[in-house]
Amino acid sequence: MANIIHFHPSFKMANRFVKPLIMQEQRLGNKSKLVVSEETTMNSEALYFNFKINFYNLIFFPIRIIQFYFFIKKLKPSAVFVHNSTASLLPLLVSKLLKIKHRIYYNHGVPYVSYRGILRYLLFFLEYLNCKFSTNLITVSNEMKNILSKFNNGEISIINFGSACGIDLKSFKKNNNKIKILKNEKNFKPNDFLVLYVGRPHERKGFKISIELWKKFFKKNNEKLLMCGCNSEDIKKIYGKVPQNIIPMGFVKDIEKIYQISDMLILPSMHEGFPYAILEAMASNCVVVANDVWGIKSLIKNGNNGFLIVKNDLEEYARIINLLISDINFRQKITKAALTDVKKYSRKDFLFEYANFINSKLNYKN
Repeated sequence: MANIIHFHPSFKMANRFVKPLIMQEQRLGNKSKLVVSEETTMNSEALYFNFKINFYNLIFFPIRIIQFYFFIKKLKPSAVFVHNSTASLLPLLVSKLLKIKHRIYYNHGVPYVSYRGILRYLLFFLEYLNCKFSTNLITVSNEMKNILSKFNNGEISIINFGSACGIDLKSFKKNNNKIKILKNEKNFKPNDFLVLYVGRPHERKGFKISIELWKKFFKKNNEKLLMCGCNSEDIKKIYGKVPQNIIPMGFVKDIEKIYQISDMLILPSMHEGFPYAILEAMASNCVVVANDVWGIKSLIKNGNNGFLIVKNDLEEYARIINLLISDINFRQKITKAALTDVKKYSRKDFLFEYANFINSKLNYKN
């Protein structure tokens, strides 16, 4: 039996992307635990230690290393998995000092590619250190693998066809009988055309671009933009008020219900590792219209299973969205192709291959 520790800064995100891995490891007979860097999420499902790279940890770096050294040593892991580019350095460094045999950097994306100036170089150097301190490297797509290959001369693994943990297709399957009920629950009308944005209120995630697009081109009462991951205060900080037909929904726990009632997903992100919003939209028969950047174009085949917009051109977004609003047959053609493509990312298939990785690469045979 192996003792495996996973490090992820956010409990909410780890609950979505790391918990399925932990459960599979436990099914294989291993002892697995999650450590997060958010004290407010402390519960029986996770341990806490502030391991993110922030001002406090940089100022007291030598002290934090010593504290973290004894924290990890007490857990006695035979393998550690780290899951976030900007929060992996400290766990990997201390694990190396402890001579833990298996230090797995599970890369979910490479942020530096979307930045310029000194921040780009700092993130580039951080990625270099993460790769050098790890013994195994997993990433989520062939595009990310190509980027990371400049830091790593050894093997870079992709589980199944890619992604962090696959997708539970049944959870997102469209149920036409429920759509009318769900729309009514959320106070939407049957003929409302609902476009979805899923992401944090950050400029690099396309937050401002989404709002500007809607303000400029979509003013009909039945054309609504639902913003999951953003609340009204996030929008008011920039615009003073929430523009017409934009509905901030904050953090949505039952995101499957929002996909059920949505017709389309827009993703104007500046960079992505492997965007789960696209998988979820595809599985929910929502058309995806997204920025043509690394990570996104690994999933979207322009004009076939979705649409890619070069350099986030607002007029092109508007043209494609209006075309899809007016032509339901064209929309259905796109969603049919997308549904076929998303099936290869089944969580069941992913976890089967993940079990093979654990058993073969890490030699944990039960």
